[in-house]
Amino acid sequence: MKKIVYLFSLLCLAAQVQSAALNLQAYPSAREVFHSSEQQDQYWLALGVYRKIEGIWQADKAQRLSGLLERTTLELPANHSAEKGFDFFKKQLEVLNARELFHCKARDCGTSNSWANNHFKVIQLYGLDQYQLYSAYEIAGANEKPLYVALYAVMRGNKRTYVQLEILRANKKAEIDISAISKQR
Repeated sequence: MKKIVYLFSLLCLAAQVQSAALNLQAYPSAREVFHSSEQQDQYWLALGVYRKIEGIWQADKAQRLSGLLERTTLELPANHSAEKGFDFFKKQLEVLNARELFHCKARDCGTSNSWANNHFKVIQLYGLDQYQLYSAYEIAGANEKPLYVALYAVMRGNKRTYVQLEILRANKKAEIDISAISKQR
């Protein structure tokens, strides 16, 4: 009986998206593929789509930030769509009054290969371009350092669905010109 309780506890922990910065509810029955937490001096928050610019794949607009970065890659249960996983976390961020800085969907995001290999550097995120979603958010409190969140979801050709959640507790507030980003949409 102790082994069953222990195994159940481990499974519950695997699906948790626990963050020192945000306390987001875990996606039911998701499997955590990767998790890390480390100080970053040069984190690029993508605020535009991935394109080939002067021979290099990069976001056409990005903001350089520094702070404590938590990265989590989740594999969703079978038959769960990228949109369902994305919406699950998006709704939680909306409750926290997150300000959406950028959003793209499907082929409007560029290639999934670029997001997986160049931006997130997580091979599991290489999926079908028509089944990808990305948003960048800012959560700022009056007396607190802001949080920046990157949320990406994709379904692969093998029908496995992954969600990438990156939360950065910034060292300082970034000067992000929302009007310039809105014009690019």
